[in-house]
Amino acid sequence: MGMALTLWLDYTFTENSNLKKVMLFIATILFSFSIGYSRFILGVHSLDQIIFGLLIGVWIAITMQFCVRPILEPHLE
Repeated sequence: MGMALTLWLDYTFTENSNLKKVMLFIATILFSFSIGYSRFILGVHSLDQIIFGLLIGVWIAITMQFCVRPILEPHLE
């Protein structure tokens, strides 16, 4: 979830097309939940572990986008 959401956030702040933003967001959500669903069905993780993993992924993605990226971006240009 974290990597997919990070890519979506990065694309959202650089692209102007609303249709592309919505389509990519839907793909991000489907990708993330399909991984969690498959891990639950295969018995690799329990439901609380999957929910916790999704929350950690969202937290990391938002932290990277709004806290770390503004600091790193001037050094990359």
